[in-house]
Amino acid sequence: AEIHDQQMADGQAAIERYQAVLAHDDTNSVALEAVDRLFEAAQRFEDLRDVLERKVLLAQPDSRVAVQYRLAYLLESNFSDVEGAFEHYRAILAQEPGHGQSVEALERLMAFESHRAEIVEALEPLYIEAGQWAKLVTALQLRRELLDDPFDTAALCVRIAEIQELELEDASGAFDSYADALKSGVSDGDVLARIEELAETANRWQDACVLLDQIASKIDDDFERRGMLAKL
Repeated sequence: AEIHDQQMADGQAAIERYQAVLAHDDTNSVALEAVDRLFEAAQRFEDLRDVLERKVLLAQPDSRVAVQYRLAYLLESNFSDVEGAFEHYRAILAQEPGHGQSVEALERLMAFESHRAEIVEALEPLYIEAGQWAKLVTALQLRRELLDDPFDTAALCVRIAEIQELELEDASGAFDSYADALKSGVSDGDVLARIEELAETANRWQDACVLLDQIASKIDDDFERRGMLAKL
C-alpha cells in the first residue's frame, strides 16, 4: 500500500510538472503525451478527455485518426456521450472511410434511437461501396422503426425490398418488405405486382391471399376493394 501511495504521489507530482509546462505552451507535444499517459493510468477521464480534445486539434492529418478514435471511444464508453462519440466517429470516416473500428462503433450506436437516422445515413454509402447488402438492410429496417409518415415508410420498405430481391436474391424477404409497404396504408400497383410475382417465386401464395384480404378489408371504395379481392 505504501508503494502504491508513493506511486500515486509521484504520478501527481509528474502531472503537476507537465501541467506547468502546458500552462506556458499548450502545444508542447512531450507534455501532452505525458499527461495523456498519466491521466489514463490514473483513470482521470475528464482530464484525459480534455487532453485528447487538444491533441485532436493539434494532430497532423496522418496521426489524427488514431487520437480521434481514442477520444470517440472514451466519450462512448466512459461518458455515455452518444452525440459526441458519433460526431467524432463520423469525422474519422470522412477522413478514412475504411476505418473498421469506427464502422463497428456506429453499428453499436444504432441501438440508440436519438441518432439512429444520422448513423444509418453515415453507414449507408460505406455498406454500398463494400457490397454489404445484408448490413444495409438491417440498418434500413432499424431506420424504418423511426418513421411515422406512411408514404415515407412505404418508400423505405420498397427500397429494402429491392435490395433484398436484386442484391441478396432473397425473394421471401422481399415479399415481406413489399407487404410491409402495403400495410403502411399506401396503395401502389407496382408493389402489388411485385408481391404477386414474388408469391410465385417464394411459394408464398397463401400469405399473399391473407395479405390482400387484410388490405381489401380496409379499403372504403367499393370498386377498388373489388379489384383487390379479384386478385385472390
